[in-house]
Amino acid sequence: MGKIFRGIGDGELWLTEVMKYSLIVNSVCLVHCFLLGYFIFTGVIPLVIFNACSVVFYLLMNILVKHKRYFKCFLLTYMEICLHTVFAIYILGRANSFLCYNFALIPVSYYVSYTTSAIRRKLYYPSLLMFLNLCLSIVCNVYLEYFDQSSVILLSHQQFGINCFNVTVAYLFLAIFSIFFVIEIRQRQCELQKQNAQLNFFAKYDPLTRLLNRRSMDEKMAEYQQDDEDKICIAISDIDDFKKINDEYGHDCGDMVLVHICSIMQGLLPDFKLCRWGGEEFLLLWKGMEHECRERIECLRAAIEKTDFYYQGHKIKFTMTFGVQQHTPGVTMKDTIKRADAKLYQGKQNGKNCIV
Repeated sequence: MGKIFRGIGDGELWLTEVMKYSLIVNSVCLVHCFLLGYFIFTGVIPLVIFNACSVVFYLLMNILVKHKRYFKCFLLTYMEICLHTVFAIYILGRANSFLCYNFALIPVSYYVSYTTSAIRRKLYYPSLLMFLNLCLSIVCNVYLEYFDQSSVILLSHQQFGINCFNVTVAYLFLAIFSIFFVIEIRQRQCELQKQNAQLNFFAKYDPLTRLLNRRSMDEKMAEYQQDDEDKICIAISDIDDFKKINDEYGHDCGDMVLVHICSIMQGLLPDFKLCRWGGEEFLLLWKGMEHECRERIECLRAAIEKTDFYYQGHKIKFTMTFGVQQHTPGVTMKDTIKRADAKLYQGKQNGKNCIV
């Protein structure tokens, strides 16, 4: 039981429509089995016949559930319970609590219809059924008040027993479906939390490389400026001849190269803030002096140059060029990035695979 409640709290306990309708059909069938035995014992033949037919009816209803005919299953179950209530009141008269089933149907029908994908007009049908249920309950009460001439009279202890049974079953159904309602709410909450987490992730990170995107990097640079503007170093990098890789091996290969390079960068520069600046271009942000930054990036450049990458049996070699610029207090970060980008361009003009 503890695992069940933990599963509800964590949103790990899931309810499918097949599970819900199978439980409804088989639970109502079980209730009719009990009533069948009870009326056989008390000798109420009309209700023996009715409940025997209901048991067969619900056994056949499992076929509808199997074929996912949930709307038909919903309507037929509702109608059968209402008919059974009317017939039982007609045979046994008042004070047997059969109307409790009709009252329990109201919240259960709203829950079932609203959580079933096959029912399109989710509020229309239970509202209409509730109105019909209300009319039926009024008719039954009028009948009990003015025309109660029941054909079968139960003994007091028999009447007490059926009364307790009906009230208990109605309460159990309400309790079970209230738990179902809580489970489904928790499911939706967990789904929403996961979706929000994904949205937050993609708002900050590049979906392919999992590096910071430009907006997040702008925020990081602003934070660094506030903390210590004297020690900020920026590097702009670019994969050399990346277009040739895409043209020769396809964009899927190009994406894999990007991901592979990013994994190398994250492994060798864990204390750097890394950003996919655009396409095959990256921005590296570090707190420190330019010569220290250059030494760290040289290790990265050499490691990338030595990397053997294989795609569909082809060995692909690639290199990167870097432009490194120390940020000067009083100069905007935008200008610092432009200077680093100019150095990157210079490195491209001077043969690539280098640090300027």
